[in-house]
Amino acid sequence: MKQRIFLSGLLVLTPILVGGINITTTKAQSFSCANAQIPSEMAICNNEVLLIKDEKLAELFSAVLVSTTGSVAFQNASQAHADWLRKRNACKIDFSCLEQNYDERIRTLVEMDL
Repeated sequence: MKQRIFLSGLLVLTPILVGGINITTTKAQSFSCANAQIPSEMAICNNEVLLIKDEKLAELFSAVLVSTTGSVAFQNASQAHADWLRKRNACKIDFSCLEQNYDERIRTLVEMDL
């Protein structure tokens, strides 16, 4: 399981780590819809607006992780994201709740001004 998590994280970070790639044109969801098992992920995979928001959030969060690697800020960012994921997953299939949670998290990451 840890290996799968590492590989999925690596796939999200790869466009950022490889020079010359514009991450704004790289599509990278934060999870694979083929492996979606929980209600919130299935809802996201079935809603184009939420898929786009998830891709944007994945880009922003990857940038945060890269900019804070090896610091206390990295641990704080990781914990904050884990907390947010629990909040997102509590929405289950409530599209309005999911969209609101994504909007809030994206806004928080954008305001970090990396």
